[in-house]
Amino acid sequence: AVPFTLVTLWQNLKLPILALTPQPEAARNLYEQLVLWSGKDERVLHFPETETLPFERLVSDINTTHRRLRTLSVLTDGHKRTPIVVASAAAVAQKTIDREVFTTSTHTLQLNQRVDVNELLNQWQKMGYQFKPAVYSPGLVSRRGGILDIFPLGSSLPARIELWGNEINSIRLFDPATQRSTDMVDSITIIPAQEALTGLTDHAHLDRLV
Repeated sequence: AVPFTLVTLWQNLKLPILALTPQPEAARNLYEQLVLWSGKDERVLHFPETETLPFERLVSDINTTHRRLRTLSVLTDGHKRTPIVVASAAAVAQKTIDREVFTTSTHTLQLNQRVDVNELLNQWQKMGYQFKPAVYSPGLVSRRGGILDIFPLGSSLPARIELWGNEINSIRLFDPATQRSTDMVDSITIIPAQEALTGLTDHAHLDRLV
């Protein structure tokens, strides 16, 4: 009865809910049941744990990192509808990106906006995006002259930004498999692609941590 009760409370109260479980496996099972009871509502989110310990020099699973960051994006965006987040005790105990760094680096590009291309690409690199010849998965960026392709985390499709000089002439969503445009949009929001962004962290704060 737990999944049914949680979904009913969430839908009636219209408030954000954080459901904590003692074990990671229990969180995954609860999330799958909540998805069924909610009719696959996109506001039902799973905040997973990383299997990399803080002192290990290993790169955590990229899909796990992206899911954690997408959840943080929903929690920090006041314009989105209230979510229900399922997480294990281990997941919420793990260190993630600083909230101020996350919110200040998140930005929205709009049609007809003037940008400095080099500064924009440098910012995306500091935000954890990787440069590739083609964009086929979240967290990737590609540039071909005055055309910038980026697959923002939290977006279902990548965006193709066409520039006329320093002005954004068009923003198109496209299919990463065929590279064909699907829809025109007026804006696109870019959130960080990694949880550890030393390039955006205050140097004095890093010295204190060391």
